[in-house]
Amino acid sequence: MPGDSAGQVFDVAAFERQTGGDAGALVSAAHSLKGACGYLSAAAAREQAAHLEQIGRQGRMDEAEADAALARLDAAVAALLPELRKQLS
Repeated sequence: MPGDSAGQVFDVAAFERQTGGDAGALVSAAHSLKGACGYLSAAAAREQAAHLEQIGRQGRMDEAEADAALARLDAAVAALLPELRKQLS
């Protein structure tokens, strides 16, 4: 999903609105993304999605760690985009 700022892949505010502090929603979204990253052999992004999933499983939704993990996931996915675009062209 397109982000608001330059280089941002995910719209972090929209993600936070969608999960609404709901740990189950975070776990589900992060788990799905982890699977997609695994399918693409995107190890760094998969690792960050797994970390975010774990945060949700532990119910640590209100901690700054979740925001930091989401930012790292965003950066890992952003790093993939040039290669994905190259493969699709």
